[in-house]
Amino acid sequence: MQCWKVRLKMIPKKRLLIYEFDLASKKYTGQVFAYQLENSSHAIGDLTAVNNEEFLVIERDNNQGDSRNSAFKTPAQFKRIYKINLQKVNQAGFVEKELLVDLLKISDPNGIGGNGTKNGVFAFPFVTIESVLPLDERTLLVINDNNYADSIGRIPEQPDNTEFIRISLKKPLNLSR
Repeated sequence: MQCWKVRLKMIPKKRLLIYEFDLASKKYTGQVFAYQLENSSHAIGDLTAVNNEEFLVIERDNNQGDSRNSAFKTPAQFKRIYKINLQKVNQAGFVEKELLVDLLKISDPNGIGGNGTKNGVFAFPFVTIESVLPLDERTLLVINDNNYADSIGRIPEQPDNTEFIRISLKKPLNLSR
């Protein structure tokens, strides 16, 4: 199994570079991959290896708060988890992205998300969504960092708690063991 150490470098506009680092030789391999942001103002909250070629990417805007709550003047508009495969590059030279989860539109028909669920849809509207961990091939653990007391994504004017959510995927991940 290859070992990866990934360094992201922001290039103007909508492109991030991923540099491959070989842990055995302790050197960069010279392999560079380009990731295309959906918007130049977005950020990457986390990049987590699934196997030697596939990674989970949290791409997010810098807003916070549920857009369904009018008390938030600049609510979150974009919080997503993509799967990328370094072996699949499109014609423009970017790794292909597959949307796994829109964190602002998670189906929750049983309302288990408490005050985060409205009309069967749960939102995870935090600015600091910074961790995604595959628990098994069909389950992700996603965590926000509350940056106490500057994060107010759940309840207006009240500092956020750190929230952990488990998300069931429709398609299994190819986890390396």
